Amino acid sequence: MSDKRKICLVSGHYPSGVLFAELTRLSLEEYAKTHGYDLYYDAETPVPSKVSELHFRRCLLLLKASEKYPDAEWYIWLDTDIYVQFMDRRIEEFIDLSDPNILYHLFHERPKGFPVNTGVKLVHRSAIHWEQEIHDMRHDCPFPFEQKIVAEHIIPKYKEKIIVHDPYYLNCILGKHDTSGALFVHVCGNSEANRNVKILKNTRKIYQSRKHLLQTPHYQKFYFHFLTNYSKRVFQAGMKALGLGN
Repeated sequence: MSDKRKICLVSGHYPSGVLFAELTRLSLEEYAKTHGYDLYYDAETPVPSKVSELHFRRCLLLLKASEKYPDAEWYIWLDTDIYVQFMDRRIEEFIDLSDPNILYHLFHERPKGFPVNTGVKLVHRSAIHWEQEIHDMRHDCPFPFEQKIVAEHIIPKYKEKIIVHDPYYLNCILGKHDTSGALFVHVCGNSEANRNVKILKNTRKIYQSRKHLLQTPHYQKFYFHFLTNYSKRVFQAGMKALGLGN
C-alpha cells in the first residue's frame, strides 16, 4: 500500500477566521509540502449560511480542485476539524489505491453513528462528476445532508466501485475511536470552542519536532486561545445545565 499516487488534498472552511480551521490549514499545508501532494484549500467560495449548504460545499470544492489540478489521480476531501497526527507518513501507507475498479473510498461511523462519515473521502478523477450529482440533489435534503445522499443514493448506484472502510486510520473520530494509530484524527461532533481547544492542544504536542509550526501566531498565542476557548466551554456547559443551551 506504499505506491506513490498523484494526490490532491482538498479542504476549506467558510467563512474564514475560525481557529480550528486555521490550525487544520496549517497542518495540511505542512503535510502536503512534506510529501509532494497538491493542496486545494478554499476559504473564499461563498454558500448560503445554512448548515446544509455548508455540508454540500464539500462537493463544490472537490469540483473546483479538479479544475485547478486536473492531473491528480485522487482528490482527498478533509474536513477542517481534522488534524494530521503523523506528518512523516504518507496516505498510501494506510490505504490501497491500486485497484482500478475502485473509484470512491469512504469510512463508516460504527459501532455508533451514521453508515458513512464523509469528513474524509477519497474520490478518483474518474468519479469526480459524482460530486456534481450529489450537489444537484441538495435541495430540501434532511440531516445529515450530503452524507445522506452518499449513503442512500451514491453507494447503491455505484456500489461495485466503492469501498466503505473502517475509520481507524484515515477518519478516526476523537472520543469515539482509538486514535493512537490514526493518520487523520477527526474532531467532529463538538462545539467550535471544543474543537479549538482539542485541536490546538493535541497538535501543539504533536508538532514539537517541527518548531517552525509552533512559531506561527496560533501557537505563539497558545495560552490566550486555550483559556479563551476553555472559558467558552465552561460557559456553554453551565448554560446547558441550566437548560438554556442546546
